[in-house]
Amino acid sequence: MSTTESGVDFNDYRHVIGMMFFGGAGSNIARDLMDSIKPKDSPDLLLFVTNTDGKLLQEHFGDANISPLREWLSANALTVHQLGGREVTQGRGAGGESEEGRKAAETEVSKKAMKEFMERVDKVILIGGLGGGTGTGAIPVAAKLAKELNKETLAWVVMPEAEEGRADKAAPALELIRELVPTIKIQNDDIDEWIVDQIPDEQKRRALTFKQAWQIVNQRALVPLIVTLQDTLQNPGDVINSDAADDAAMMKMGHYVLLGKADIDDAEKVAEKNAEEIIKKLLACPFQDNRIIKRGVVASIAALGPWPKMLMKEIARGLRKEILGENPTRNIGVNIRNRSKMDNGKMWIAVTIVAKDLNDPTQPALPIPAPAQIAVVEVAKPLRRIPVPVSHRIPPAPPIVIQEVGPLVEAVASKASTGSNGDTPDIEIPNFIRK
Repeated sequence: MSTTESGVDFNDYRHVIGMMFFGGAGSNIARDLMDSIKPKDSPDLLLFVTNTDGKLLQEHFGDANISPLREWLSANALTVHQLGGREVTQGRGAGGESEEGRKAAETEVSKKAMKEFMERVDKVILIGGLGGGTGTGAIPVAAKLAKELNKETLAWVVMPEAEEGRADKAAPALELIRELVPTIKIQNDDIDEWIVDQIPDEQKRRALTFKQAWQIVNQRALVPLIVTLQDTLQNPGDVINSDAADDAAMMKMGHYVLLGKADIDDAEKVAEKNAEEIIKKLLACPFQDNRIIKRGVVASIAALGPWPKMLMKEIARGLRKEILGENPTRNIGVNIRNRSKMDNGKMWIAVTIVAKDLNDPTQPALPIPAPAQIAVVEVAKPLRRIPVPVSHRIPPAPPIVIQEVGPLVEAVASKASTGSNGDTPDIEIPNFIRK
């Protein structure tokens, strides 16, 4: 509790976000993220990295003298834990066996480490790849633990490419995680299409390494999530506000989550921007499941910078129209939050859409018949109702079998918008690609 000079009491509270990275994919993502974000710029962001493979942890996080690892450790913002200790894998990896990853996560030493970290934070984000051993087995365990601790939790999981042949293990794990916590699914298969669309030079495309491809996914899908969550949960909107409680309430409305973000570099010309172009950027959402857009039950807009009120309203109306699609009678709320202060002179706007499932909301539900009534016969004398004997009653109508309406697969083609000069995409392409 803090007291101002005027004598007003208030809770001096900061929402702490804890990001937990699992397995080989999680370790790679964490290492790349630590190169992109500095702890001094994110004082309320804590990282927890865990893997069954002790050698890989040593490779990525063993030398505390290397920056930025040193900065994260000095800030007491990084925890590195070998999952399962020596009890399950003896410090080796899980060998692609999700059962080994699950057993390692359920050991007392690892459950204690995860619980202690979760108790330090307010919101938990679970990050890793599915289809292998450690992440596939451990993330559901962590999701269950977070739920038991009543922690606001969001999963950000990467699905394998078709060529990897691991979809049969990844899909059940995804459904298990999604049953426990709201989930953003990242589709690795989409990266090839994105590269073809955004890098016209074939020579540069062919020279792209696995690490550079991972960096593209991180910068396009994970970093926007972190930036949006940090600003929404930790900084109050000074014009229109929503906070951590609003975020938690929205996430309770469904476990399918999509997040899109659009950056505005020229703040002075924001009033000249076209709402439709901004909406197109917001809903591009590279590597995510765009079917969520048409299935949304609630949406939230977070905007940073002095956005014109009329433009914000046009964007909100346009987003609502995109979500409702061919079923305008469906009810959906679009919350708006705006903080007018800009970071480094840049403005941005982000949208979060939550869906209950991927069933098609435009299909009408089949009518359910009323229960069969007992037949009666009217007679003249005496005037009374006589129940018909059981053997003579009209048999009830056979039950109507209501078939489940399958999901309507809608391919929402999301191309990067063309720039003001007509040929340059309005996107940030990493420097290593521009060379």
